[in-house]
Amino acid sequence: MVEYDYDEKPFSSFSSPNKIPLLVLIARVVTLASLLISSLVMYNNKVPYMNGQIDYTIFDTFRFVLAIMIMGICYTILLLPFAAYYTIAKKQLIDHHIFHLVQLIADQIMFGLMASAAGASLAATVELSKAKFVDDNMSEKMHSYFGLMYVPNAFFVVGLVASLISTILSSNKSE
Repeated sequence: MVEYDYDEKPFSSFSSPNKIPLLVLIARVVTLASLLISSLVMYNNKVPYMNGQIDYTIFDTFRFVLAIMIMGICYTILLLPFAAYYTIAKKQLIDHHIFHLVQLIADQIMFGLMASAAGASLAATVELSKAKFVDDNMSEKMHSYFGLMYVPNAFFVVGLVASLISTILSSNKSE
């Protein structure tokens, strides 16, 4: 008969409690980095035209998206020390039920805002890049501008996915 050691622990998976703090920290860092890159690219995407330039300030959607990116950056910077402490000490800095509830609700609100901003930015970029302009020079400049707007959209989606991962993992208080 085969003997089985009942005290043996099963193979440690990636979602084991000792890996969750590291994954939360990595997800927060990836969120911060991708939001920073996305906002910098969006802010610096300028195309000269006549006496001025074409940039994000012309479009209300892109101003909304940049504002949400800045809010996401601030929120992630606020939570990064908590994630770092969680990774180092393997326990929460503030281990109170109300704090966890507020963090969970704030994570979900920030994720919802980022998701709506990512969708709006991608939709505006796709639709406006298809637009026809009367002036051929203007059409060329606008298509150049909107062609570059796919770059911050891609980084923003990466930040959105990382934010979703950190939201899910930080809400898991199984320790």
